[in-house]
Amino acid sequence: GLTPANLRRATRRAVARVDADAVAKRRAKAIAQRSVKMWEIGDGMSGLEAILPTPVAEAAWAVIDATAHQAMVPRG
Repeated sequence: GLTPANLRRATRRAVARVDADAVAKRRAKAIAQRSVKMWEIGDGMSGLEAILPTPVAEAAWAVIDATAHQAMVPRG
């Protein structure tokens, strides 16, 4: 009766209880794969991709979102 998201969380918690060492190894591997990439698309636009720890990604998103809102030019 769990939603897919709740099932994933419950499974992660169960695995962490049973094999905390495996969880630590997966986390270390994920941290090693962090990255930020930017590429030009054209017409003065670029793409941005970031693989970051969730708290860092949330902070970056807040800055990017606030900057985008400040840069919006009203259409007339």
